Amino acid sequence: MPDAKPLAEGETNAVVKAPLNQQDALTQRLEDSSLLQIIAITFGLGLLLAFTPCIFPMVPILSGIIAGYGNTSSRKALWLSVTYVISGAIAYAIIGFVFGYFGQNLQAVLQHPIAIGLMSALFVALAFSMFGFYDLQLPNSLQSRLNEISNKQESGSFVGAAIMGFLSTLIVGPCAGPAIAGILTFITQSNNAWLGAAALFSLGMGIGVPLILIGASAGHLLPRAGIWMDTVKALFGIIMLGVAIYMLSRIVSIEITMALTGILLVSSGVYMGALEKIEEDAGGWGRFWKSTGMLQLFYGALILLGLSAGSTNLLQPLKGIFSVSTAPGQTTEAAITFQRIQSIDALETALKQAKSQQRPVMLDFYADWCSYCHTMEKTTFKDPASIKTLGNTLFLQVDVTDQTENDLALQKRFDVIAPPALVFFSNAGEELRALRLVGDVTPEQLRLQAMSFMQQAAK
Repeated sequence: MPDAKPLAEGETNAVVKAPLNQQDALTQRLEDSSLLQIIAITFGLGLLLAFTPCIFPMVPILSGIIAGYGNTSSRKALWLSVTYVISGAIAYAIIGFVFGYFGQNLQAVLQHPIAIGLMSALFVALAFSMFGFYDLQLPNSLQSRLNEISNKQESGSFVGAAIMGFLSTLIVGPCAGPAIAGILTFITQSNNAWLGAAALFSLGMGIGVPLILIGASAGHLLPRAGIWMDTVKALFGIIMLGVAIYMLSRIVSIEITMALTGILLVSSGVYMGALEKIEEDAGGWGRFWKSTGMLQLFYGALILLGLSAGSTNLLQPLKGIFSVSTAPGQTTEAAITFQRIQSIDALETALKQAKSQQRPVMLDFYADWCSYCHTMEKTTFKDPASIKTLGNTLFLQVDVTDQTENDLALQKRFDVIAPPALVFFSNAGEELRALRLVGDVTPEQLRLQAMSFMQQAAK
């Protein structure tokens, strides 16, 4: 980093009192903390991140590992969960080390379509193993080398838990938000690889605490033996196929995602006996199982019907397909339209043009593999109140999907670790950094920020 210029006496208070966005506030907090405080802060943030949507796919992955083991005691489930979490924390530590040493985002690299495709294929393979088509285990010779004391099945299970914990952290781990962005910005600025490894290992362990509790509970709740175990394994096989589709949704069109989801729901509904006659002695669980299958079959059929009629809404597949065409004079749903830029030079040109026109600017960082980005396109950027408040704002967008040199230069220019991120500029072309939004931005958040933005943009 270039040497900072000394501040004039009159500038000091202005800098000290300047408001900070969440990312910068966390970065500054970490810079002012000791090593033990940094570890405590990142561990606490990990606990909070454990309840974000990006972590949810890790729950069925861990539960599937425990279910796939077979007759699992609570103690065995606990140690499988601990193995899974520690392996994931090690993956976080590697990310922190790479960031501290090279200043690059390892997770962004692993969001490449090839990496996501391979990971999805792995989940499909695991799912078919759950269905009983084949058994996935390490070769006997390698199993005995890894753990001669434990029996072969135990060794394979622990190794599998470690591998899945490591890979699922890199691929399925938390999306970029103020917390992750703030920590990684701090690590990059510190240029301390070991500090980065320690901070993110602590973050990973914080994320893993609820997973350990869930995993241990799964070992207690899952049936010990009998036909129910085959049923539970099949259920987790269905869930793993759902995780594979969720991951593929980052790199394929919504139409393909809807088709795969519909097929999975219909197939699993049939598998669960939705079309079979229920036996009189089925009992409560049998009737619950059939009714769940019928719901999946019905909703899957709705998705496929909506897709065939041109719908692209997974949650409301029939929305709009039976409505009449838009009459003359009626307007369709409004949405923010972005102008794409791909380099710093293009950004400077757009900012100069906006400055000459006295227009504020909102810059959006987007990537195809960013699940939050797609959510924001469908909801946040279609909020009528936000669109109205933003008025004559110039909307720019940079697509960093391919992580080219230009993409990385733009991210470095604005300290954007990974998308999504919204950067705001005043009418004079100056960034209003305190207003920056990182991570999943809801319509309500953008609405409130838009009002502050328009008030400050003209100053």
